[in-house]
Amino acid sequence: MMEQSTILLTADLLLEGIDLSARRGWGVAVQGDMIADIGPEAEVAARFPHAIREDFRNCCIMPGLIDCHNHLSWDCSIPDYPAKATATEAELAVIGMRNMMRDLKSGVTTSRYVGDKHFIDVLFRRLRKEGILTGPKMLVSGIGLRSGAGHGYVGMPFDGAEDIIKAVRANVIKNVDWIKFYATGTAPKGGKILSYYTKEEVNVIVDIAHRAGLPVTTHCIGGQGLLDAIECGVDCLEHVYFISDEELAKVQDAGVWVCLTVSEFLTDKPMMPDSMRPPLAERKQVRAHMERVIKSRVPYILGTDGMHGDLAMEAVYIVDMGASVQDALQALTVKAAKFLKIDGETGSLTKGKRADLLVAEGDILCDISSLKRVRSVYQDGVKVV
Repeated sequence: MMEQSTILLTADLLLEGIDLSARRGWGVAVQGDMIADIGPEAEVAARFPHAIREDFRNCCIMPGLIDCHNHLSWDCSIPDYPAKATATEAELAVIGMRNMMRDLKSGVTTSRYVGDKHFIDVLFRRLRKEGILTGPKMLVSGIGLRSGAGHGYVGMPFDGAEDIIKAVRANVIKNVDWIKFYATGTAPKGGKILSYYTKEEVNVIVDIAHRAGLPVTTHCIGGQGLLDAIECGVDCLEHVYFISDEELAKVQDAGVWVCLTVSEFLTDKPMMPDSMRPPLAERKQVRAHMERVIKSRVPYILGTDGMHGDLAMEAVYIVDMGASVQDALQALTVKAAKFLKIDGETGSLTKGKRADLLVAEGDILCDISSLKRVRSVYQDGVKVV
């Protein structure tokens, strides 16, 4: 049997293990699709004397990023992008293919896509595994459930127990990784956070999904929809832009994960319709709520929600809001892998794990925005950027 070639990657800084420990003068040996060794450069080089060298100066080698909230066909860089939610399956597929590459080139080696029309995400997951498409490794949610009177551009309407059961089971048949539903809108209306599903309907969603062994997440900014979701046993809350202190305490007590998508609300998006643009007062409220979540004991991860290629900005935002650089990096790698239950395979530079790596220019511990300066990306040991 032909021996697999080994690549030895070195850089000024390397973030090693589940603690993302800062190592200077270290290297990582990649053999096939796995991390074969990691340690001081001279020692690793001695163990693999014939390794092909890749030396990255003034760079940091770290685990590949994990985007915990995105949609293949939801692209905030397209003019009037909300209208694209009703585009043809073919057009959405083309948009999705481009977005997969944008995500990968930004250092995202794994992505949780939380719903797309026509089961595009399920199809793309298979095509990527077959080598037909290139992009992040995918966890998918199939068709998101929304109320017939509620929010959810990417979701589809399902009302009442019978309708909901059929929808959840249709996703189960497609072997999705998560069930996603929309409990609320994205902003209050008339000063109130509206809730579009009854508690009974939410309970049906969670019950049927959990019976099939699937976790459940919900688009939820706060209010009664958040309280119902927690009481019914939801596994994750997306966004929580307007979460109250009382609701935050309940999330803490329940141990529910929160996926923050700060850029979606706080970034100026030139292609956003004026009717959707949040006023400055709302942005200030959201920032204050996000700062409280970050300072709390709630476990959180990060996602872009259609801001494809900009996951680094999520880290920049939360560091500016009080998170440490270490916390931000953990949320993008180790904690994200733990949340998705893939930490045995990826999420850290650890011997025996998949060789999913990001090489970023600069000292990331001193400047979190270095995440934007991608020098190279490896996925399963293959240099893809």
